[in-house]
Amino acid sequence: ARKVVEALIKQRNTGAILLQSIWRKFKAKVVTIAMKYTRHACILVQRIFRGHMGRRKAIKERERYLFSLSHSKGIELSRQMVAEHKIQATRLQSEISILNKEKQTT
Repeated sequence: ARKVVEALIKQRNTGAILLQSIWRKFKAKVVTIAMKYTRHACILVQRIFRGHMGRRKAIKERERYLFSLSHSKGIELSRQMVAEHKIQATRLQSEISILNKEKQTT
């Protein structure tokens, strides 16, 4: 009778151990799946944020480029205007010198 009771207790312990190990395995799987979804969500958020920051940086660089391009065009336009004014000033000086020479000869 004692051996039967010990065998029954051992069988119950074995069953309890088996149930506990199955339960721990299930809980570990649930935690693993939750961590996997969390990790993928984090990666998605990082990807979206980095893309946003990259686009923002590209827009700023494009604005800087367009500003420098317009600035250099403005400088070039100013140079052309100065050159034209110099030509006109030279032409006026030569006309004035011709008039002065005519005035002196008369």
